[in-house]
Amino acid sequence: MILSGHQPAYLPWLGQFHKMAISDAFCILDTFAYSKDFVNRNRVKTAQGSCWLSVPVDAHGAKRICDVRIASDSWRRKHMLTIQHAYAKAEYFESYAPAIFDVIAKRHRFLADLTNDLVRLLARALGLDVNFLVASDYDFAGGKSEYVVDMCRKAGASYYVFGAVRKVIWTSPFWRREVSGLFFKSIATRSTGSYTEGSYRFFPWSISCSTRVRAVWRF
Repeated sequence: MILSGHQPAYLPWLGQFHKMAISDAFCILDTFAYSKDFVNRNRVKTAQGSCWLSVPVDAHGAKRICDVRIASDSWRRKHMLTIQHAYAKAEYFESYAPAIFDVIAKRHRFLADLTNDLVRLLARALGLDVNFLVASDYDFAGGKSEYVVDMCRKAGASYYVFGAVRKVIWTSPFWRREVSGLFFKSIATRSTGSYTEGSYRFFPWSISCSTRVRAVWRF
């Protein structure tokens, strides 16, 4: 089995789905430490430029992403209206926006529940046949390297897909000692290239409803 994984992200970028597309299983790493990054926010393109969409959170006392609560519900309407105003004229907006809005409108208590529902929805829209694992449902243990090995063994994986940033970590004595029977492969998250985003200049980190999603992948 080929396994990959990533921490939760709000409306994640295409690189995460590239990992899923070349994997049998994808682990949502919601036990990682929470930091204010793309876990609870992302950008969309508007006529005035890029605009941050942030989910307000209460991270007080929460050491893990899965423990972070959503602080209020006032953001939901703003996010849906901003996305609608920005992308309503996009060719495939009506094909994908209603389902995305249904997830955003759902009153999730925890940030990870929101991001998990969104990533599963978007994976289905992309036609990706991948089995999702959620780290908080398991007892994976260890530091960074040990955690990956433990995750692979407990999930029954023979291959693990790293992002390019980790392509040399298994040259350490730990990997030579611990990974017999496993094969770790680094696959750089390849660029999707530019694609049409209505009348806006291409911006690779924003969500897009302007291109038929399956046409993005090139393997």
